[in-house]
Amino acid sequence: MAKIIEEVASVDDFLYLRKISGLTPRTQEAAIKGLPNSLY
Repeated sequence: MAKIIEEVASVDDFLYLRKISGLTPRTQEAAIKGLPNSLY
C-alpha cells in the first residue's frame, strides 16, 4: 500500500527525482527558491 505524504520535498530529493525521471536539471539555488512556492 502506498503512503501519501503532503509536504514539500527536500532540495536533495527534488533534484534527485528530476534527474532519475529524465526531466531537465535545476540548480540547487533554483530549487531552494522555487520549492517553498510549490503546492507539494
